[in-house]
Amino acid sequence: EAATVGYDPKRARPAAKSDPRAVLKTISWPATINQWGSLQTKIWAGHPKLKRGWIRCWSRSQDTEYYLCLADKQTTFSISEVLAQ
Repeated sequence: EAATVGYDPKRARPAAKSDPRAVLKTISWPATINQWGSLQTKIWAGHPKLKRGWIRCWSRSQDTEYYLCLADKQTTFSISEVLAQ
C-alpha cells in the first residue's frame, strides 16, 4: 500500500497521440515557419520528440507530415532522421 502513495495513473499513461490531419481541419492553416513552430504541441500532441532545431509541418500535396530544420531550412519526410535520442 505504501508503494501506491503519490501514484497518479493519469500521469503513468502516455498522452493520447493527436491526429494532426483532424487538428489542422479545426484551425487556420499555418502560413509561416513561426506559426508552425508555435502550434507544434497543439497539432502533434503526444507524438515523439524531435531533435532540437527541428519542427513538424504538414504537406498538403503529400497529405502527410514532414520535418523542417530551422537552422538551414532543410526538409525531410523521414522521421528516423529527426527523432530525439
